[in-house]
Amino acid sequence: MEIESTFHMYVQPIVHPQLTPFCTETLTGIIQAMVDGQPSLQQMLERVNEWMAKEGLLDPNVKSIFVTCGDWDLKVMLPGQCQYLGLPVADYFKQWINLKKAYSFAVGCWPKNGLLDMNKGLSLQHIGRPHSGTGQSLRISPGSL
Repeated sequence: MEIESTFHMYVQPIVHPQLTPFCTETLTGIIQAMVDGQPSLQQMLERVNEWMAKEGLLDPNVKSIFVTCGDWDLKVMLPGQCQYLGLPVADYFKQWINLKKAYSFAVGCWPKNGLLDMNKGLSLQHIGRPHSGTGQSLRISPGSL
């Protein structure tokens, strides 16, 4: 598998500008210095749109879809944050493939520990840190092929 292009950007939190120890130490490994001074969510969404246009993903003749590990990010978090900030949610964020559902359909059991269970069930090597957007996308890629 060859990765053609990636988009990665940290966002300056607005609602809770100071990251908690749970976020930095337990969940993501992201530290405060990584988000301080970064673009706002609105600026990041504009840059995502620019990247998608550059990659040809906004062409109506090109089929593309986001692949997630669960529904939370695109069903709950992004729409809720956009609503709070008065930002529109682009149509391309309104459909996605939940890899947990696809895995469950194919294998016949729900992956209780998300990507860790799916990787193990598919004999794939674990890459990166759980709950890290970049690492998670690298782990999702082989399993979604």
